[in-house]
Amino acid sequence: MKARLVTAAQGARWVGEGWRLFKATPFTWVGVLIGSFALLLVLGRVPVLGATLFVLLTPALWAGFMAVARAAAGRSAESALDFARTLGREARALAALGVLYLVANLAAIAATIPFGDGLLADWVLRGRAPAREQMGSTAFMLDVALSMLFYSPAMLAYWFAPVLVTWHGAGPLKALFFSVAACLYNWRAFTAYGVAVLLVFVAAFALLSLASGLLVAASGAPPDASLVVILPAFAVFVSVLIASAYASYCDVFDTGAIAKSPTIPV
Repeated sequence: MKARLVTAAQGARWVGEGWRLFKATPFTWVGVLIGSFALLLVLGRVPVLGATLFVLLTPALWAGFMAVARAAAGRSAESALDFARTLGREARALAALGVLYLVANLAAIAATIPFGDGLLADWVLRGRAPAREQMGSTAFMLDVALSMLFYSPAMLAYWFAPVLVTWHGAGPLKALFFSVAACLYNWRAFTAYGVAVLLVFVAAFALLSLASGLLVAASGAPPDASLVVILPAFAVFVSVLIASAYASYCDVFDTGAIAKSPTIPV
């Protein structure tokens, strides 16, 4: 396998490609996403252990999302049974990724303790959920922002790693290393992609706020009624974001991609 050097313009187009893949099979995307949320809710009922198990399963779930995207692109005739066999074959490597993913998440959250009031760490590490007014505090928001900053190296490592394990047969450490290498090699494309995602998010948030506000005002319904607009839109946004990750894989790694750019062997 080789990683291509792609342009910043290509990175910006990944969001649009994600939208195209979502439109190809919207009900499949929403169904898979609802299933994942349901799993999270079920596991979330088990304090600490449930969330831990979900994090451990995240690499396998990410590989599943990428398989859905590949099918939406019309580039795979793989059945659900075939995919299950693939997961079974790579179960040990995906489990190792899950353990390392858990460690990375815990380390990122623990690293926020010296800078804030420890609310996020107490919630995640000890299961002590903060009060509603505390979740809106500056200290809690700082904890969340810092955890995302400290987690960013792990995000680079896991962006391609599950796919490199399941589709390329790479070992977990090799997959993590070369995922980071490919992301850094294409930092211009990923920067443009990040800016595009941010712009889409801001625009969507503004439109949703307006639409939900008009809905509540026109109907006289309680503020919670806005969830009728917000939740479906959120599902679409997350689906497009996941599909755009597959588009980045196609440009950077997939030998069937159209782009012809310089490569680095991985």
